[in-house]
Amino acid sequence: MTLVGRLHMGRVAWLGIALAVGVSTLASCGTGSSDEDDGTSGAPGSGGSSSGSGAASGSGAATGSGASSSGDGGGIGSGVGGGLLGQGGSGGEPGDGECGDGIDNDEDGHVDYAFDPGCYGPWDGTEAAGTRAEENGFTTFEFGDDSVVVYVSAEGDDGEDGATPETAVQTLGRATEIVRDGEHDFILLRRGDTWRDETLGEFYSGRDATHPMVIGSYGESLELPRLEVADNFIDHNGDEKSFVALLDLHLIAYRMDPENPEFDGEGESNLRYVGSGANLLIEGCHLEYVDFTLQTSEGSEPYSGVELRASIIEKAYRQNTCLPGDPNGNSDVISVGMFARHVSGLLIEGNLFDHNGWNEEVESACATIYDHNAYLNGHDIVIRDNVFARASSIHVKMKADGPGDVSGTRIAGNYFVEGEIGVSIGGNADDPDRFVDSEITGNVFSDIGRTRPTTRTLAWGVEVIDNDGLLIQGNHFLNQWAADVTNSYGLSLADGSARNVTILDNLFYRLQNRGLVVHPSALHENIDVSANSFIDPDQGSRLIIQDGPFAAYTYADNRYFSSANEGAWFDTEGGNVGVDEWVSASGETGAEQLASPPDFSDPDRTIESYAESLQIGSSLEDYLSQARLQTRLRYYGELTAPAINAYIRAGFEE
Repeated sequence: MTLVGRLHMGRVAWLGIALAVGVSTLASCGTGSSDEDDGTSGAPGSGGSSSGSGAASGSGAATGSGASSSGDGGGIGSGVGGGLLGQGGSGGEPGDGECGDGIDNDEDGHVDYAFDPGCYGPWDGTEAAGTRAEENGFTTFEFGDDSVVVYVSAEGDDGEDGATPETAVQTLGRATEIVRDGEHDFILLRRGDTWRDETLGEFYSGRDATHPMVIGSYGESLELPRLEVADNFIDHNGDEKSFVALLDLHLIAYRMDPENPEFDGEGESNLRYVGSGANLLIEGCHLEYVDFTLQTSEGSEPYSGVELRASIIEKAYRQNTCLPGDPNGNSDVISVGMFARHVSGLLIEGNLFDHNGWNEEVESACATIYDHNAYLNGHDIVIRDNVFARASSIHVKMKADGPGDVSGTRIAGNYFVEGEIGVSIGGNADDPDRFVDSEITGNVFSDIGRTRPTTRTLAWGVEVIDNDGLLIQGNHFLNQWAADVTNSYGLSLADGSARNVTILDNLFYRLQNRGLVVHPSALHENIDVSANSFIDPDQGSRLIIQDGPFAAYTYADNRYFSSANEGAWFDTEGGNVGVDEWVSASGETGAEQLASPPDFSDPDRTIESYAESLQIGSSLEDYLSQARLQTRLRYYGELTAPAINAYIRAGFEE
């Protein structure tokens, strides 16, 4: 069955709702300025060994009975079955596997995805909980022999015991009175139901990493339980809370929704993990107008082993970000989709971050240089296979306040579109070597700067300042060519410190103005730029600008083409130069000057053409309208970052 057919089955036949888009077949900060601050405090987290590319975050301990760590073989879509992350077909329709056949196959008294926590969704082939590699990357559980399970339904009765779906309680407040702190208990909310002003407060901890407290869902509906909140849904409030899993919840801050009758743009409606703890999982959730804050309290052990997976984080904003007379905005009000500070071991995997930091429907919620999709600080942070779209300013802002304050960062396999900066791993301070042992690999950056949300005229792919040990490899920097965007580049190595930096096998294509920008300083050492392709078919751009000496730099085996005058492909201290002068100045060996652009198979591929290929529309919004409907219960690999990236990369085959 095609994607269109499966979307139709999943969202029309099963749920009785229409597709979100028309389908033909279906009638800053930001700039890296040193004076930016986030206004938060807290003791720096302890260090931690650097994680390998795609390595597990934190201790790598399992989350959930039978669940694997998030390392190699445990990522979303790494297993067999459904079409997660582009690794197969749909996995069949409900009923093809044990989780949709109406039989209690594992004889535990719980049948199918509706009631068995061993099922991640209706396509799961087995009711028994397995490792993530066996469960298509998702986390599944078994009820323990001593687990207390509480069912919650909007039609329930708090006078009942909550022990069965038929005796469900009505409120979260009653459910929290029944479950026990420090145990492997479950609160399960009926799918398709709605609650308002129900929160968990400081809540509890689970027993251990393999036996967490679980807040999840049950029922035959594929609609997530909807929790409309006007206060923090969870607030650690400075305490230590560990071993908790949130699965399949839709949190919406209704007072922040301009279309809600009770909209006033006020209140704190977050997941607020401020304190300390370990092994905290958020998977398959939808955070709408809700941001996720993860900040270690001063003097506490850092949060570790935290995972945000396969979730939607969209439309988080704050009022009063505008500042009259200052186009940069109000630095005292920062709005992000996710904020993390002083953590040690954080995995952000397979999510959609969209339109965070601003809201054009709210007059005082301007897009500013201080507001981002994600704003992160800590050690061993892994950011992989996510879609980042339409940030106010930066999609991923890494912040470090002193030498070694951030280490072991891995940013891999993500798709970035629009916003004005893809990744900033620098800025905020002047100390050298603030970022240690980082990797930015296998990402696609496309159409950065296209819509100019802050009104600035910049489009930056990756900004690098004060790094010691950095690999930038296998990325595609594409299509920064929007009208009036004059401050544009794919990658910048700014002044400050830079040591042991490798820029290898990247593609810079159709970037107006500049591909690579280098501002050498006395603190630059051992910088290697090799085997990259700098291709400008039609923008008249300079491919590399290096406005200082080359002693710390090794250039080798790069290939070049620009539509600019042959004497202006590069810019050195002596001004614009051609390839021969560049080779003479830089000492590059093996440089290849192309007479024309490579014969790429289809280099004009974009997210818009990808939506067309799936027959779900022809715009970024058409794609997003489908992607934001993703849940663990109906997860389509074609809508994920690896699938998008594979499609776009295939257009650059030669």
